[in-house]
Amino acid sequence: MNNYVSFKTDLAYSHIYDSYISSFLENWFEGSVEVVNDLVRQKQGIDFIVHIGNNKHINIDLKTYRNWHKELYLEKYTNRFTQQDGWLTSADSLTSTYVFYIPSANIIYLASAALLKTVVSFVETLSLEDFLKFYRFNTNSNGSYYAVPVSTIQLIAKDKGFTDFVEINLNKLYGVE
Repeated sequence: MNNYVSFKTDLAYSHIYDSYISSFLENWFEGSVEVVNDLVRQKQGIDFIVHIGNNKHINIDLKTYRNWHKELYLEKYTNRFTQQDGWLTSADSLTSTYVFYIPSANIIYLASAALLKTVVSFVETLSLEDFLKFYRFNTNSNGSYYAVPVSTIQLIAKDKGFTDFVEINLNKLYGVE
């Protein structure tokens, strides 16, 4: 499948949740939220910009999951055959924070780009046998990614002193059960 078609398909799917996620981000970061719709900034990993005052902002990349297996998928290559960097390792990426949204569970995970790059570095230092437990091929494109259990990311975050990996159950946050 053409990566551009896959990108546009994924983009259209995630835009379904723009107003919901925008409202969450506004409240969570206590700032104004700009929804980014132009493809240039989208390809730089910017779906939302949260303006938090004093000319500061947070560039957010939203990852929406159709199916949930308690793993976050960290894209290594957009095209594994040409080894074109994926969204996490691309030099073009301007993302500072990733938001992983799982609609079926109404859960959000927040993680900094720095933490997720640390997770990828950890996975890439494993023995081949252990490495292959994480590595996956994307069946919808030529890409590849690491499927990293949330519990592993939590352990790495704690071990490396990251405090920015947060799990938010939106049902509990908003008092809906």
